[in-house]
Amino acid sequence: TTSTDPFLAVRYLGLLPLYAGDEQPTTATLKAIIAETPYFAKSEAGSVGTMKVLQYPPNAPELTDVTFASSDPTIATVDSSTGAITAVANGTAYITATKGTLKAVCIVVLTGISP
Repeated sequence: TTSTDPFLAVRYLGLLPLYAGDEQPTTATLKAIIAETPYFAKSEAGSVGTMKVLQYPPNAPELTDVTFASSDPTIATVDSSTGAITAVANGTAYITATKGTLKAVCIVVLTGISP
């Protein structure tokens, strides 16, 4: 079953605590950030996609000043302000989004890329 509610999707994966019905947490304090797409796979060099992050709880203030970094820029690079990911070579890289002390990670697996 596919849901248009991204928080519903990550709750099914066990990444967020469930809350009853439509009840939303009342706090507006940002507790966590989550990768909207936690995994990208690509078999050619060039653009892979953009890492986007979701906030928890959903009624926290809008996310600003999120920065992005790649664990291995020889495999995949990422624009530090937009999260745009570019495939460079075969391998696995971890793209990390950071907002203050909060972090979210996206795994990028690249195969079949000619040198």
